[in-house]
Amino acid sequence: MLKSRMLSRLGLALALVLTLGAGQASADLAVTGFDLTALNISGGTGPYVHVTVDLVNSTTATFDFVALSDSSFNYAMLSKGAAAASINATTFTVTNTSATASPLGTSFTPADVTPDTSVGNEDGFGSFNAGVDIFDSTTHSVKEIKFTVNNTSGTWSTITGGLTPLLTPNNNNQILAAQVGEWVTGQTTFAATGYASGAKGTGTPNAAPEPSAMALAALGGMGFLGYFLRRRKK
Repeated sequence: MLKSRMLSRLGLALALVLTLGAGQASADLAVTGFDLTALNISGGTGPYVHVTVDLVNSTTATFDFVALSDSSFNYAMLSKGAAAASINATTFTVTNTSATASPLGTSFTPADVTPDTSVGNEDGFGSFNAGVDIFDSTTHSVKEIKFTVNNTSGTWSTITGGLTPLLTPNNNNQILAAQVGEWVTGQTTFAATGYASGAKGTGTPNAAPEPSAMALAALGGMGFLGYFLRRRKK
């Protein structure tokens, strides 16, 4: 009986530890997606670029720009302001830059990727203060761009209804943009190049639990269930 009681208490203690651990392992402050749906050149129906923004913590955010395709064209990113954001911070750094070549980017190398903290004007969509530049050539164009923004002048609060603390509308009321080229499968050059913006949210910003946190919570719940079932039998 004593041994059974000790095991029962150990099970309850383990359940508490696992459940608390799950809370501490919770995910980033907010993750949301945006589609860039406006283009300043004649093109397809869009969207042209999808952007995932992850507010990792109060001073760090990651950006993932992915060029898309529609029924008319494929899209890729290139040149200065290949990926751009309007960041709400007085001072910040752009780090961890990387990119993946597009099908036309046969000459792309990692050296083509340059962080930019003064992107400037994205024609027709206003000025942006953060992003990544890519070497200006069709054969260096990219399909995906990733970078991290680190706030060195303050903090961004938890997001509840939008990315307002992190992203702020620029002088043309835009928060994200990309310089893109469009081409038809089988071509080796762009039919035209221009800028995409007009970010439209594809989901409500929310914190999504990490798999490890979910597993810990499940184990904790099983521990509690076992404990109370044992007590009922008594």
